Amino acid sequence: MNEHRIHDPFERMAQERVRQDMESGRKVLVLGVLVIFGLAALIGTALPFL
Repeated sequence: MNEHRIHDPFERMAQERVRQDMESGRKVLVLGVLVIFGLAALIGTALPFL
């Protein structure tokens, strides 16, 4: 969209930082989903014994 602004080094660094934040955020999201499913499985298996 704004090709002329990409030549600005600060803009390029900001875009790189945003891309890294998105990648780390995706990892955190996947880990969170796995933890939630693990807790749900534990609760589901423990429920009959409570």
